[in-house]
Amino acid sequence: MLPGHSGIPPALARGIAQQQLAAGVQCERQGDFDGALQAYEKALAAVPSMADALARLTGILEMAATERYHAGLAGRIRQALATPGVNTEALYGPAALQLRHKYTGGKPEQNLAAALNDDLLRLFLRRTINRDLQLEPALIALRDGVSARLKAGDADAATRRLGVSLALQAFNNEYIWPSLPNPPDINDFGPASRASLENMACAIIRSALGRALTDLPDAEAWAELSLSDWPEPMRELVERTLRSPTQESAIAESLESITSIGAGTSANVREMYEENPFPRWIALPHLSRVDILKAASERFPHMQPPAKLGGGPVQILMPGAGTGQHPLSVAASYQNVEVTAVDLSRRSLAYGKRMAMANSIKNIKFLHGDLLKLDTFDQRFHLIECVGVLHHLAEPDAGFLALAGCLLPGGLMRIGLYGEHARRDVVAGRKMIARNGIPETLSGLRTFRDTVMRTDDAALTPLMERDDFYSSSLLRDLVFHRQEMRYTIPRLRQSLNAADLTFLGFEFAAGFSRRQQSSQPAFDAYRQAWPNDKPMADLARWEDLEAKDPGLFPGYSFWCQRSA
Repeated sequence: MLPGHSGIPPALARGIAQQQLAAGVQCERQGDFDGALQAYEKALAAVPSMADALARLTGILEMAATERYHAGLAGRIRQALATPGVNTEALYGPAALQLRHKYTGGKPEQNLAAALNDDLLRLFLRRTINRDLQLEPALIALRDGVSARLKAGDADAATRRLGVSLALQAFNNEYIWPSLPNPPDINDFGPASRASLENMACAIIRSALGRALTDLPDAEAWAELSLSDWPEPMRELVERTLRSPTQESAIAESLESITSIGAGTSANVREMYEENPFPRWIALPHLSRVDILKAASERFPHMQPPAKLGGGPVQILMPGAGTGQHPLSVAASYQNVEVTAVDLSRRSLAYGKRMAMANSIKNIKFLHGDLLKLDTFDQRFHLIECVGVLHHLAEPDAGFLALAGCLLPGGLMRIGLYGEHARRDVVAGRKMIARNGIPETLSGLRTFRDTVMRTDDAALTPLMERDDFYSSSLLRDLVFHRQEMRYTIPRLRQSLNAADLTFLGFEFAAGFSRRQQSSQPAFDAYRQAWPNDKPMADLARWEDLEAKDPGLFPGYSFWCQRSA
């Protein structure tokens, strides 16, 4: 983040970094967050790849808020966003707040002039998805202003650079914003050639503001041109929005299938994720390394000893792997593991495999298959992580049974499920979609957003506060999903009992940085009611607490274990 110490031996640099990390942690404990930030910045100056310091610095910045634009804080956020390995999703909130202070309320011409040389804005657009409802109109106005300049031929280097950043934001959010006014006709683009690039640069950027470059006629030929042939401001745009999707198409065809895909719900859900691979993520943050079985044993000391490893790596199954964000985080941060990622959608898996190659992660394999048919798969696993998947099955109990059968004796499962109470706004949204016959197309997604943003229906307005409201694949998964059920604790207990799995305990994480919370209202309520129950693993007691406070759980994230 800050310039590294040149000429210092690596061992000495690591020592400096460890001292600064310890100083930062101490400052945090004392509530001195500015001092903590300075210490973490010094640690990263010594060792730029220090995951603990980067994660802690990001965790502080994620919570940073000011009542007006703060140039110093904006500069720190800009430095963080520019740092390789940072958790960009965790920084969208504080970055958006500073940009909102700067750009909302201003005249479009003034905003456009200021935006041309705003490094924080360009990094924000390229490396995150905007999820700030108040900032969105200002960003759309910038997009339309840049498009007008590009169309008029009044586009200097700064305008093109901002246009590329806005086009990358459009790609990141999968064109969820309203249509670009007077978009260029893609049929006017001639055959791909190096000679035409400079003349067509403004038209290509303009087109990318409103649609994927893969829609261009002769897109494959455009993708085959050398990246060095393209004008400099456009290279990242071409790499991410044209060349990478073309590469994914080839990867999708080469993936190994380990099961067939079942008819009915499985085929329906597969089709949905082929159309909108979920989620489209941008960067993999550097994470601290952890011995996951040891960590689980420490968190749940009441559990049986986990399945024996036999000296080899921990085998982890991740069904419903999607585009690989969670599996790759596990493969990169858990010590001595091999990850098997399985999903219905070839396009989603291809995205994950390409990102694995881009991040040089080799301890993972991507397999095409149906969770419900994994009983035909010979391999058995020490740990299964299945978050946000089982509630999309027509019969989730069958999914629990299938996964339990893939565990070694004493094996562990980490599960994430929707909760009934926490999705009341989603249920209201799904009813509105059905009532109005809104299709699950891009046009339908835009119509749904527009309807929600204009409504005064208190049942729907909370949807605008959800992060998933701001991207096509995320929004489609949130309210247009073809199969969804929601859990309660009695329903959860039924599923665990049917699969002969022992509940170990809930977990709670905060923000995009996924900070684990040991002091949390649900835990505090349990401790107060049953102070001698250290494991906090009695689902009947949890059911009693939730009955008194239905909003206790944002969803259910928990660990369970197969009998040894």
